[in-house]
Amino acid sequence: MASFQFNIKLINPRRWLRIKIAAILCCGLILSGCGGGKKDTSADKPVAENQLSIDNFSLEQSNDQGKPWWKMKAKKASYTIDRKVAQVKDLAGELYQDGQVIMKLSAQTANVIQDGEKITLRGDVTTTEVRNQLVVVSQELEWQPNQDLLTISKGVRATHPKAQMTADRGTYVSRQQRLELFDKIIAVAPAENVRLQTSYLTWDVDTANISGDKPVRIDRFKEGKQIEQVNADSISYNINKQVAKLGGASKVKFNSIEQAMKVEANSATWEIQPSIVSLQDKIRFDGTKPVLRVTSNNARWNIKQQLITASNALEIFDQTEQATFTANSGSLDLAKNTAVLNGNARGASTRNQAKIQAEKITWDITSQQITGKGQIRYQQTDPVLKVNGAEALGKLQDQSVVVTGNGKDFVETQIIPSPESSSK
Repeated sequence: MASFQFNIKLINPRRWLRIKIAAILCCGLILSGCGGGKKDTSADKPVAENQLSIDNFSLEQSNDQGKPWWKMKAKKASYTIDRKVAQVKDLAGELYQDGQVIMKLSAQTANVIQDGEKITLRGDVTTTEVRNQLVVVSQELEWQPNQDLLTISKGVRATHPKAQMTADRGTYVSRQQRLELFDKIIAVAPAENVRLQTSYLTWDVDTANISGDKPVRIDRFKEGKQIEQVNADSISYNINKQVAKLGGASKVKFNSIEQAMKVEANSATWEIQPSIVSLQDKIRFDGTKPVLRVTSNNARWNIKQQLITASNALEIFDQTEQATFTANSGSLDLAKNTAVLNGNARGASTRNQAKIQAEKITWDITSQQITGKGQIRYQQTDPVLKVNGAEALGKLQDQSVVVTGNGKDFVETQIIPSPESSSK
């Protein structure tokens, strides 16, 4: 038996490929034609697909200018020359762009397939982006250096210090540092306890922006329990700023499980870490503790403080008490069960047709007591009367509203007799 070291260099007209192999060859195969010994019939048996067992396997490919495209090394390999396939163990490699390393590869076992200007790796392959700490694990990767494109065909597990994602398939454009994911996507942002599910996402890793134009569901957790769920047709989410912009053809829908509040709007901006949502166009809040409905076209919802503020016209409807309040602007404090309405503030009780108008109304939802200030106009139907003044205090539901002056203006009261009493 004898051992030989070979260096093999395979060249095609456009590219060069270097393979260094160390093989153990049987001396009898070389010397079998010499002397008068018995013929070795094993030479008549073909070697399986011309495979060579190789130690210290290395593979390199460069462009016409001599800049490397990829480099691969493995401790062991079974190489098929005619198919350009190598079955390797303990693989370590590098992918290049403009002659610089941009990604590093590793795998315990893999198939390496070289085909002209691209290379495919099959197996449990890990790719690490050296510029942005993105790590991608997949069962099949294809690198096309002329297009700066890494195609991820069979399952994607992408991890980053600020997010982790899984998907059926994806692509990574190395020059833009953009990861595009398709089908059955689950993205997790651990710092915000947020999980996102959709069928299409683009992740600009360098700018930390995630976007998608397919229906998306976002779940938020606290101490392992779901506290919020959001549904929208599209999303643009910046991981660093922790801000998500949501919209689409249909309504953006929020469900605060913790606060028993459901919200709809045409579009929304969600500041996840302070738990603040800015809502625009055809906004509707539906709460169950208490049973209230709030509508507006521009509102800000501080989820943590349980505070809703509207900078333009709003309406609050109390379903239990059948009372409606409107104003040019206002706020609803769900922690204190108090509403403050400013500018042309109005309140009406459907139950007994009592109405009030003021510059400002403060409404205690629990006790149903209202406090009105400025240009008070109060009216009721039984008995029929109208009162004008500067301040008011009472309840619409039982018509116990007291209107007073401010020391300068008089209280004006009109008692309107009923048709029956006036005919007598």
